[in-house]
Amino acid sequence: MDVVAATADSVPDLTSAEQELRTAFIKGIRLDLIPAGPARGLEGGPADVTRPVIRAGVIRDLLLSGTAVASGRVRLLSVSGAAIQGGLDLGFAELDCPLFLEQCVFDSPVTLYEAHLRSVSLRGSTVPGIDAGCVRVTGNLNLDDVHVTGRLRLAGAHLRDGLRLADATIELPSIRSPDGDGSVVGGDFYDPVLDLDNIEIEGNLEAPGLIVHGTVSSRGATVAGPWRMPRARILGSPQSALAWNGEDMRIEGNLDASRLHASGQLRLIDTQVLNLIFRDVKIENSRTALVLDRLDCRGSVFCDGRSYLTGGMHAWGIQAGGTLYLGAGVAKAPARGAAEDMKHAVDLRRARITGELKCNAGFCASGACNLDGAHIGGRVSFSGATLRPVDGTEGQVAFTADGAEIGGDLSLQEDFSCRGRISLVGARIGGGLTVVDHRSDGQCTLDAEGLSVARDVTLDPVGTVDLSSAGITGEFTLHLQRLKGGDGGAAADLSAVTADVLFLIGRPANGFLDLTRAKVRLVCDELQDWPEGNRIVLDDFEYQGITTVFSPGQDYRSYYGYRLRWVKTGAQWTRGAEGQYEDVGFIPQPYQQLAAAYRNAGDDGPAAKVLWQMRRRRNQLVSWHSPGTKLWNYVLDVFIGYGYAPARALLWIVFLVAFNAFWFSRLNPRVGMVTATVRTLGTMFPAVGLERWPWAHMNSAAVLLAAELPLYGLLLGGFLVGVLGRALGR
Repeated sequence: MDVVAATADSVPDLTSAEQELRTAFIKGIRLDLIPAGPARGLEGGPADVTRPVIRAGVIRDLLLSGTAVASGRVRLLSVSGAAIQGGLDLGFAELDCPLFLEQCVFDSPVTLYEAHLRSVSLRGSTVPGIDAGCVRVTGNLNLDDVHVTGRLRLAGAHLRDGLRLADATIELPSIRSPDGDGSVVGGDFYDPVLDLDNIEIEGNLEAPGLIVHGTVSSRGATVAGPWRMPRARILGSPQSALAWNGEDMRIEGNLDASRLHASGQLRLIDTQVLNLIFRDVKIENSRTALVLDRLDCRGSVFCDGRSYLTGGMHAWGIQAGGTLYLGAGVAKAPARGAAEDMKHAVDLRRARITGELKCNAGFCASGACNLDGAHIGGRVSFSGATLRPVDGTEGQVAFTADGAEIGGDLSLQEDFSCRGRISLVGARIGGGLTVVDHRSDGQCTLDAEGLSVARDVTLDPVGTVDLSSAGITGEFTLHLQRLKGGDGGAAADLSAVTADVLFLIGRPANGFLDLTRAKVRLVCDELQDWPEGNRIVLDDFEYQGITTVFSPGQDYRSYYGYRLRWVKTGAQWTRGAEGQYEDVGFIPQPYQQLAAAYRNAGDDGPAAKVLWQMRRRRNQLVSWHSPGTKLWNYVLDVFIGYGYAPARALLWIVFLVAFNAFWFSRLNPRVGMVTATVRTLGTMFPAVGLERWPWAHMNSAAVLLAAELPLYGLLLGGFLVGVLGRALGR
């Protein structure tokens, strides 16, 4: 009698299916009992009557009894398509043979708690619950296509190979809504439905298409390979806002959750991963949807594609060795939670990203994008994005990077649209800065006090601009046409700005352009932009050169007249307290600065005209309560243009000499015009040694006329000496 026959005869109480299983076990072969009927039960419960029944106790006895197998065969318990009756309890068991119970229907939970197993497969089976806490599996744990109508606990498990959960479904009884919307309506939801806490997997975790009705917990999990769960669905309960708690995980490979659909919050706080791939995900939560605080990603973070984060992203202190991608999706600030969290759609405060931070055209944020204190090694691009504060009001922050350090460019352009405030206070940008908002349907305020930019800056926003104390190494181009400052304030505050070249295009619709204490190498504007009466503040504005852009048909000779109107307007205003501006009528420094710029360019004539106009403007403001000073200034203006028009003094000499010579010749008919001219010059300037008029031989009218000449000479000589002294001093 062979071994198989002897063993079968010794257990007469086994059913035919159990006898077949025992025979297959002894032979070391697989047993296929898949019936022609339904593949498996849909909701668990009693065993499917169309399936052969195998009692769980028989399976346990076969595994633990040490039943001998045929010579040359490997111990293996494998059955497919059976109805397993009773609870299969292998807790604390140590098995040296693989266990495959595939496409079976269990009427009771499976217990593998602290068991030591070789490899286990429940692929395609329906199980009321699996407790495999602290289990040790030296091979693979295959739960592909499993339907668990209870909890699946693998907390503390150690898997030498990998864990498979492809297309598995895990839910508690009566967990789904009868209307089929996938929401949770019953059961005890305070414990996770899928418990992977502290699991150790030395291979991969493969869970594409996984469906969990409830909460997933994988705190402290360690995976030596990748964690793949594309197309997964985690449908949390209304009692708990948490869908997946993955705090403190350590994943050596990629965590790929592309096309994930989750109802509830995903928490990956303090998790370490190679690359995080959340592409085309949809996460909905009334509180924060995706929490990545202090996530350590050695590669890149992909929250891109058409991802929808209803509840936004909270990623304080996130670290990425590559790039963080936001794609072309939508991020909305949470509707519930802490007041600070409810303001933010993407919160990356104190993030450290070695590569870039970028989104694609079409990205939309309802709530602030916060990069305060972030360190980003490459470029930050929100080109083509639409940014709105959470309540849509223009006074709220839509984008902020206060104190951030950005190694590359910060680009907000190419169909970029923003309603609200952009704040870059104290930020340091290693590349250039571009803010061009051509699609905005509201006001966009730029606050960038103390900003530092290593390259060029181009700004064309709608609203107001504050770049006070900003330092710009390259060229600074500012479009002013759509800027509006209210209540007598600044439309563009460039006070104490430093830049290489300042290009000013257009003028504000209302409000001031404030250049108080700004310093640039070259200023360039357009000739028609600053007619007299516009509001520009030039107090202590310093520049080495100044030029303008001429439109076709404009006469270059009109430039100096335009520039005089420009400086007159800019020297009228000064900045007062609390950002308000006072009309002081006259400040000399803008005139002096413009004259110095002309002299640097070799234009001494225009420089003198500017200073002449400065003195005229100053005298206009001298009160008539000081008539001597005011009249003396008029005399200086009339005779020598305050020393800046020496030709005027020569013209006066010519006029007075000609006038007096003419009348002397009329009063002394015997004296010719030439002699009269020589005598007039000699009387006016005695020091030159020319013949003077003989007082004794002159009538009274001639004496009166000649008496004025030394006074004219003294006055004009003094003016000429002063003019020459000023010229030599320059």
